[in-house]
Parts: sequence; structure tokens; C-alpha cells
Amino acid sequence: MKRNALGQLCLLAVVLRPVSASADSLTDRVADAFKQVDPKLQPTIKSDDEIHLTMAAGPITVFLDRTRAECQRRPKNCDATIKQLVSATTATTGSMDALKFTPEAIYPVVRPASSLQALQATIGSAVDRLIVSKPYVSGAVLLYAIDSPQALRFVSKGDLDQAGLTLDALDKLARSHVSRLPHVEFQQMQGAPGLWAAIAHDGYGTSRLFDPKFWDEIEVRAGGPVALALPTRDWILAARLSDAQSVTQLRTVAARIVAGEPTGVTPALVRRNGESWIEVPP
Repeated sequence: MKRNALGQLCLLAVVLRPVSASADSLTDRVADAFKQVDPKLQPTIKSDDEIHLTMAAGPITVFLDRTRAECQRRPKNCDATIKQLVSATTATTGSMDALKFTPEAIYPVVRPASSLQALQATIGSAVDRLIVSKPYVSGAVLLYAIDSPQALRFVSKGDLDQAGLTLDALDKLARSHVSRLPHVEFQQMQGAPGLWAAIAHDGYGTSRLFDPKFWDEIEVRAGGPVALALPTRDWILAARLSDAQSVTQLRTVAARIVAGEPTGVTPALVRRNGESWIEVPP
């Protein structure tokens, strides 16, 4: 990760990031493109980088990170890039094989409890459509994402029944896949030497929490056990537990980011507890 990215992250902790007009414009363009191809998809903008689509089998989420980056690199080709995204996604949603319960493509993710409630309200309360979850910490839950090249959906009760899996077995299976995710590097934050940060770019930043090697690396870098914050789905912040001042600063930074980000997850801090984790109280 480059230093300027960390500088931007530190700035976000102090000044809430304004939403740019170009970001809004791109998201609107992608949503309109989905509507033109298939109005039944009912594209719903959840943030500048996240659009939900409705399917007969349940909702899926499309992230625009890669599309936005490509449009920024090649603005003259942006229309073609959007068309390619929509085409590939609708091809995926048109093939139930691409979105079926695939044991090898499941990852644990932490999301706000409010997001789960809103998503469940969208798809209804039929037993087989209930999204399976586990408690996490204050205001957040653990969900299980079924990944595909263009979109994702979350594991439902119907998926578990069809696969003959218990929730604990699903959890173990999902955790076993986390080490496959691309490596994210921690760096000290500019202007805040007691804080460390890593930024993922795949929507699975919170999944890294479940990789013991991930914890080992940051604890070596920080010089001891750490408290971690997951303020967004892709930002991971840390402070050494023995440094009370930095932990307090971490809590403040995480809360400010969550308050100002559409993809905010939780301001709570966690620490490793053997093979699991527990919340760090204020």
C-alpha cells in the first residue's frame, strides 16, 4: 500500500469525505444501464460503490470498485466498461449455476446488523430465504458470501438445508478459504504513528479477520497484541493493545469513518482471543 493512500485514510478520520459528483454520476449510469437491460433486476443504489439487484432466487450485490478504477484510467472507454459489467453480470444472474451454493466460493464477511435486516426485508421471511448469520460484536453480524466473478449473494437457510450443512460446518468451511485472498499490507498511518492501516480492494477486507496468519503479521509489525477496527468492508485499522492512547485514538478514528462512510461496518474494536476474537470494551 502506498503512503499517499494512508495519508488519505488518516485525513478521512478527521474530515468526513464528501461524495464527488463524478462518483454519483457513475453509479447512476450503471444503475440505469441495468434498468435498460432488465427492469426486473430493480437496481438499488446502496452507496457509490454498491448496487443491489433483485433476482428470483434472492438479491445479489454488485461492487463498482474495478469499474470506477477502469473509468478513471480510460474515461473515453467508460461507456464500454459499464456495458461490459452489465453484460457479464446479467449473464451471471441469468445462469443459476453461477450463483448456486458453491462450497469452494464461500467467505465469511462482517456486515452491519441493520444491513442484514434491510436485506431480509427485501427478500421476505420465507424460511428457505432466511439469510444465515452469526453474532459478531456491537451492531454487526457475520454473514457468508457466495462469491462469483461479477456479483455475490449471501448463504440462506435453504442453501444449508439443500447442502446438508449445519451453520457451524458452514462457518468452518468459509474460514478455511480466507487464506486464498490477496495479501494486504499494514503500514503506519501518517500523522498517527500508533495506528496501522491496511486497505483491501475486493469487498472482503473483513474476511481477513479470520486468517490467523493475518493476525500474526500485524502483531509482529506492531510489536505485540493489537486491537483491530473494521470501519468499512475494506479498511482494517490496528493499534497495539498495550498503548492505551493509540487504542483510544483508534476507537475515535473508526467511529468517525463509520459515521461518514456509506459502506461503514462497525466502530467496535476486537482483539484476538486464542483461535477466536472478542470485543475490546471502551
